[in-house]
Amino acid sequence: MNPEQVLKWLESVYQRLPVGRCDGCRDCASRCAGDVPMLSTEYQAIRQYLADEGQRIPPPPRRLSTQMMARCRFLDQYSRWCAIYPVRPLICRLFGLVEWLPCPIRKQKVVVAEGWKLMRQYAELGPRPFTHWHEQAPQPSQMVRENTGI
Repeated sequence: MNPEQVLKWLESVYQRLPVGRCDGCRDCASRCAGDVPMLSTEYQAIRQYLADEGQRIPPPPRRLSTQMMARCRFLDQYSRWCAIYPVRPLICRLFGLVEWLPCPIRKQKVVVAEGWKLMRQYAELGPRPFTHWHEQAPQPSQMVRENTGI
C-alpha cells in the first residue's frame, strides 16, 4: 500500500472503533509503556499534531529499576493524560476494546472481535517503534540546512 492507501485504511479502522464508553478514570495509563509501535503515517500525524500544538517531542523517559519498561514518552506523569490522544496509534486506540488489552476497571467490554485480524493487517504494513521513525526523520536543524543550501 502506498502512504495514501495506508492513511485511508487507518481512518476506516479508527472509524469502526467504538468511542464514548470510557469515563476518563486514567487507570489504563499504568499500561502506557515502552516505545509504542506505529506506522510511519501515524508517526507523521504525531509530529504534525505536536507542532500544531506548539509542543516538542518529549524525550524518552528513563526506566526505573522497579519497572519492567519505561512509561510511554507521551504520558504526562502528573496528570496521567496522553499528550497525543487525538492522534494516538492504533495499539493505543485498542485499549479496553480487545481481549489482550482489557479495561483495568472492566468498564469497557471487549467489543472489537476483529482485533487480531486488524493487528495482523497492521503488522503487514510495517509498524516500528516511535524511536525508529524519529531517528530517520529530518530534524529541524537538518531541514534548515537542506532548505538554505548550507
